[in-house]
Amino acid sequence: MSMWANTAPDGGIIVLGMEDDGAVSGCQKLSVNQINRLDSTRMEYCPDSRSDSKRLEAVGVGDNPDWLLVVRVFYRADKVVRTSSGNAYWRIADKKKRLSEEEIRELQIEKGN
Repeated sequence: MSMWANTAPDGGIIVLGMEDDGAVSGCQKLSVNQINRLDSTRMEYCPDSRSDSKRLEAVGVGDNPDWLLVVRVFYRADKVVRTSSGNAYWRIADKKKRLSEEEIRELQIEKGN
């Protein structure tokens, strides 16, 4: 969440229930508690992030109906977003980079805070 919230200009999208190769593993098999935990994790571990989530219908293994949990994380132009443990991340190409305190200060200056 921190990575996407700190990556200009658009943030990013997280798709739960889809594998790296695009195959749909789906969320249908998850319990209500597991779904609630996944959906609330973003606020617990990265409370300064701004995001929306929704469920999208999908076709899973064996052409069975399933669904995906899609989380849209918005870029925060007004602040550096840290995780609840105090770390901040940035996306560079297809990698996540943990920012040093110096890099965080530089990003804060760029964002005007």
